[in-house]
Amino acid sequence: MVSSFLKTAGLVLALSCPPVAMAESTGAATAFLSRAVEAYRAGDPGQAASYLNLAGELRPPGSVLPGFHRLKALLALARGDRDTARLSLEQALEEQPDAFLYYLRGYLDLMDRSYTGAARWYARAALAYDGQAIESEALPALEPLSCGATPEGSAASAHAFSAGSNPGGLWQRGLLEREAALAARVALFFEGGIAEEHRERLTQFADRTADDFPPDLQALMRRGTLDRTALRKCQIVLRNHPEGQQTEVQEMQIRLLQMVEIRTFQDPVAYVRSGAWLLEQSRAHEALYNYRRAFQLSAPTLQGLAEANRQNAHLQVEILRGLAGAYALLGQRSDVTALTTVAAALEDARLSSSGPSVDPASTRQSLFELCGQNLRNRECLVLLQSYLTERNPERARDLERQLARRDEAMRDIELQLLFDY
Repeated sequence: MVSSFLKTAGLVLALSCPPVAMAESTGAATAFLSRAVEAYRAGDPGQAASYLNLAGELRPPGSVLPGFHRLKALLALARGDRDTARLSLEQALEEQPDAFLYYLRGYLDLMDRSYTGAARWYARAALAYDGQAIESEALPALEPLSCGATPEGSAASAHAFSAGSNPGGLWQRGLLEREAALAARVALFFEGGIAEEHRERLTQFADRTADDFPPDLQALMRRGTLDRTALRKCQIVLRNHPEGQQTEVQEMQIRLLQMVEIRTFQDPVAYVRSGAWLLEQSRAHEALYNYRRAFQLSAPTLQGLAEANRQNAHLQVEILRGLAGAYALLGQRSDVTALTTVAAALEDARLSSSGPSVDPASTRQSLFELCGQNLRNRECLVLLQSYLTERNPERARDLERQLARRDEAMRDIELQLLFDY
């Protein structure tokens, strides 16, 4: 009723005297926006949304109402509507650059695992940071990297946008120096098309502030000193949260640390660690992709598997069993059987107490026969095709065509279009 009356009144004013109508309409919109802010800061997002809608209806088309899009974004976040929050943040930033809003926009991309997009927004946030001191007490934690040692830790972040999370502090929120430093380092990890002069500024900023962080995070902050042990330790701390259940934000932080390890080291171990966690989360397709990348990067051959030392054999067994776990989640029982059998044979030949005395030629033949019995499994086809390339080129070409047909048949089930094997 009130909304309809206000819109009608605004229309009458606009028809009778446009300049006056616009001024009065803008004034009314500003007044309702102020009420919306007061309601939001008082912890009443429902009332705030009602006032904000009225402000939007009265605002003249094309006019700028400072704070309108910011509040719309925060209210969207309070109800879990990230799509509206993204759009509103971008509209607010078109009107007025703001380091915290850049940071918040990047944070949303991280929550959705869009790392390159997050890097671009985080770079802008760190570059726009003006060094102004901000009182951090009681402000919600919004840190992308954590080892569980921040004041309220990542658990606070899970409720950072809810009605009970000090919305007054969030409304007035600026960017903290430690957040700007973390944003700089995340941007550098994932680059995101950062210009060279900006990259150096971001690097110097992250280096300069590294000592302000706990020891394990310091190892992630400094240029050229990325410590794999620290990366792993941070993940373990986040996974073993005292409450026994990972929040969405903790999962985001764990995944981010895994992606940092993958981007930095680009080796099978990074993908295996990531795949193992994804299996725990029952994220079958992502786990399958990570284990397949580990398999691809480790470039196993039947001959290599038969002669593998203990360390490499252990890695290959872990990869094969991880692949079997992903196939199990997808309901592909024949693939599970194939790889479980191959992994068990390799483990028995290379990792058992009698392993070192087993003839590699015998192991290779055993693996060859096992894979030959499982020609519907992708990994067995890859191993056989590689082994026969020089020994039997015609048969190798047949297997290559069979692999292509297999991938085509399984494309939708395994979501292969999303990944590049």
